[in-house]
Amino acid sequence: MESKNSVIRIILCIAIIAGFFLPWFKFGGGSALDIVLAKTAEDETVTTVVRYSFLLIPLFALFILIRSASGKPSGFIVRVLPFLITAILTALFIAGMKSAGATDEDLKGWLYLLAYGYYIVVIASLFLVFI
Repeated sequence: MESKNSVIRIILCIAIIAGFFLPWFKFGGGSALDIVLAKTAEDETVTTVVRYSFLLIPLFALFILIRSASGKPSGFIVRVLPFLITAILTALFIAGMKSAGATDEDLKGWLYLLAYGYYIVVIASLFLVFI
């Protein structure tokens, strides 16, 4: 049973890593890597830390991938990290939009702008938690 779970974890980790490099936004087609590499006019420390936090998503997925490929177990806490980081960064983005004066209609519009790369990361990392 563990061997079957390892194969499924490997596939989910590959999906998370691939989703990181796929477009996260429908218009403009920026991936999560583009978010990390983007320079802003006001490059504050907090903004830089949040931008580089996106790199933790494929990093933890790679860690789980290596452990699963070598037949070693990966604990629940390690498997939940890619989803947790994605959820926290999404919540920070929504909180930033709210503090900038965005309405609920603006937030619904934001969900429309998300592309398949983001959804692949979210869904694959959520499945990874339970496998």
